Amino acid sequence: MSNAELRLAGFPITVRPSVLLLIAAIGWTVVSSGQSLWLLACYVSTLFASVLLHELGHAFALRFVGVRGQTVTLHGLGGQVEWDGSVEPLTNVEHLFVSLAGPVSGLMVGMLALAAIPFASDAFVLNVLGQAVLLNVCMNVGNMMPALPLDGGQALLSCINAVTPRGWKLGAYLVVYLGSVVGSMLLFAAYFWGNVFLLLIGGQILLFNASQTEWLFSDEP
Repeated sequence: MSNAELRLAGFPITVRPSVLLLIAAIGWTVVSSGQSLWLLACYVSTLFASVLLHELGHAFALRFVGVRGQTVTLHGLGGQVEWDGSVEPLTNVEHLFVSLAGPVSGLMVGMLALAAIPFASDAFVLNVLGQAVLLNVCMNVGNMMPALPLDGGQALLSCINAVTPRGWKLGAYLVVYLGSVVGSMLLFAAYFWGNVFLLLIGGQILLFNASQTEWLFSDEP
């Protein structure tokens, strides 16, 4: 299955097939709780828009610090923003700013949706706004967990590297270790509550940090 391609606000956007895993996990959670397929469709649409706005927050932050050539990719863990590798590496402060821009933009969307709830004209609009609040608050607060590749892990890594610039691997070791702990805790929670969504997220976090552990113990500087 090939990727879907689109463009928004000047940024190329790629939607990978693994997004279907995220949709399937959410679908299982919603349907198994006795909710309707119509609610599932609204939930998935709101989630897609929320993740896209979160990633655009990162992309605009990169543009603000002078980086060009950003590409937004949506996948099974949410999304990520990549840019031209030929540009100068970001400073720790810039990296921290870019890392926090996504969660902050998402939380702002959630707060705007919350403020609009009293003005909802009907039950459908009220439902969509409620989903927008829930998704954006939960997703962006959860995204600040100290685990790579989440934004919380990226922000923590920037802070540690700013304090110990010569021993950058110290920050990487710490954040990868924390990421492994967070991933394991999410898998335990997924088993305890029978939540497929937590299983998907925890599993991907654990696999990512396992790959980083292999790299950290290699001979690369």
